[in-house]
Amino acid sequence: IIIRRMMEQVRGVVSRFHLPQRVGERAQEYYRLAEMKCSSLMSGACLAVVCTELACSRLGEPFDKSLGQKLSGLQRKGYSSAYRNVEEMLQLQSTTSCSLKNLSVRLDCTDAEDRAKKVLENYEKYLDGSLTALQRKAIDLSKALYPAAALYVACKLLKVRCEKGKYVSAAGCSGTMFQTVVEQMQAHSPKTTDDAAKKKNRKHQSSSSSSRIQSEQDKQDESGNQDGMSSEKQHSRPEPKREVLHDRILSSPFSEEYLEWKERTIRLARTRIKD
Repeated sequence: IIIRRMMEQVRGVVSRFHLPQRVGERAQEYYRLAEMKCSSLMSGACLAVVCTELACSRLGEPFDKSLGQKLSGLQRKGYSSAYRNVEEMLQLQSTTSCSLKNLSVRLDCTDAEDRAKKVLENYEKYLDGSLTALQRKAIDLSKALYPAAALYVACKLLKVRCEKGKYVSAAGCSGTMFQTVVEQMQAHSPKTTDDAAKKKNRKHQSSSSSSRIQSEQDKQDESGNQDGMSSEKQHSRPEPKREVLHDRILSSPFSEEYLEWKERTIRLARTRIKD
């Protein structure tokens, strides 16, 4: 009777979400295994919802996480913790179920799969270069969080419309944790790297062009300075002194006539002054 009631709880959750029969069968299987290992871990209703979500995630069926949280009777953090506990207890954290290919099919974003691979590769390089060996070993990129975040970032880069709630649900974590990983991936995404390289090239080109223009201006300034200096030299030639002129006149062949003329002019001027 107890087992029948448990199965009825699972069937009720499956019918509430309008899920196919194969999901109900898988959810009942998970429920029986979880009940055997931890009968007092959580209530029957909560366990039924968690097992149904686990069955949906493994079979690639959509699941409304917000509605499941309400049916479980737990808060968001409590439900996420219960989901992870049951998942680890049943050892359902398989790599294939959380691969990019499976998630892209499940989330209907197969066009973003190749771009998501590049995002995930860049993120892995970032982790290898920024974390210690012990910290890096603690991060398993095969978990659904990282492929789901990579697909979400790839859709944003490709400008493909995507509903964030579906990706958070597929990641199986809190929205805050999902957003943190997304921001880290966006900071090291291929587009960001390409833009940085383009900006660097533009900066290099602008600096080279500015240096070339500056060198041309310097050449023009030098030529202008040379012309100005030559003109200044021409205009600033010193005038011959009076003594030099007097010596030149005395050394000329007409110096005697000049002296006679000078004496006559002086005598004439003196007589006029006396008169």
